[in-house]
Amino acid sequence: MVYRKAILDAIDQLHDYHSRSSVDAIRKHVKDNLPPDLWNNNLFTKNLLGMVEDGELELHESYCELSDEYKKQRIEQILINLRNKVTLEDQVLVSIATNHAHHGRDIPRKRSSYTQSRASIRKKIEKEMQKNSMEVSKNGL
Repeated sequence: MVYRKAILDAIDQLHDYHSRSSVDAIRKHVKDNLPPDLWNNNLFTKNLLGMVEDGELELHESYCELSDEYKKQRIEQILINLRNKVTLEDQVLVSIATNHAHHGRDIPRKRSSYTQSRASIRKKIEKEMQKNSMEVSKNGL
């Protein structure tokens, strides 16, 4: 599985879509990007030929390219991911809108929320100071 992903990444990164990628260029790219202890030329060749048999790649003499069927599957998967991403963003926007509508206004007023946050921070600081001063007086320091 590592080799299959590395081979697909090599084809993507070589950008030889019109002239196809040579097997030697793919081999060199995979070998450079895999850790040295993982590299095995026989496994690379078996995976490359397995991808040709599975229909992911087309082999023309010593050049490889992605098969049309694999390209279609890949585009469909990208479109599905985009649709899911859009629906998640829409859900977040809807939840934000309903929270603002719940408070009786569409857009929160910055000044009031700013002053409320400053006031709440000031109260927390005063409580901490009082608590610290009580601890100091108890300890007799």
